[in-house]
Amino acid sequence: MLLPPDPVTLKVMKPDLNSLFPRFEKLYWIEFPLFIRDMLFDEENRKVDIFVDYHRKATFPCSCGRESLKIHDRVLREWRALDIGSYQTIIHLAVPRTKCPDCGVKTVKVGWARDHSHFTYLMEERVALLSHYMPLSNVARFLNVSERRVRSVIERLRESGPPPPAEKAARPPLPLGASEDASPPELSPAPASPVPLKARPLREGSREIPAAPKKTGGRPGPSPADKAAAEAAPEKAAADESDPRGEGGGE
Repeated sequence: MLLPPDPVTLKVMKPDLNSLFPRFEKLYWIEFPLFIRDMLFDEENRKVDIFVDYHRKATFPCSCGRESLKIHDRVLREWRALDIGSYQTIIHLAVPRTKCPDCGVKTVKVGWARDHSHFTYLMEERVALLSHYMPLSNVARFLNVSERRVRSVIERLRESGPPPPAEKAARPPLPLGASEDASPPELSPAPASPVPLKARPLREGSREIPAAPKKTGGRPGPSPADKAAAEAAPEKAAADESDPRGEGGGE
């Protein structure tokens, strides 16, 4: 895990960065008592690390309904978020754990990711969308993550289905024109050849190749010249009979 620099050094080197923290907190759904303590921009590796912390006197609720539970201990976690421009973005947090009298030790739920997930909600939606249009190996290469994690995200989304109402309430409002009840795209792979091959015309350059003539059994039919001669034969015979000179008309 990366450790943030000294806060005094940060204040001297980046005096205007602290004013941007509240905007990034809204962007990544980081709510009170959590807050962004520091951000590191690694230009050489094109990476952004966001370090989240919490107020030391903060209390957290338990999943059973108990409120205002004190922190028992912490567990270091990190999540892959949507990239900031072309910079890979990672969220770091020492996640608090509470000790409930009824449930025991429980990890506090964060508002930007599912339980036991290494991706944020928006990153999982991006993986699901891309997996509908390309192989999972290409999705992993495009997002710069391992193919194993991409497959785990797809399997988790297939098993869990849509997020529960509590997760929907924590998410930001939908874009204009989007529907809350709209079904997500199917995760099944697209067919290899959606258009039948017989429907695709064969072309050679810009000219279509004509279809081969059908073969017919038996003797071939008469040619167009033979048909014309056969039609003209009765007319010629009638003209010869109407000649008044007959055979010896020339003498």
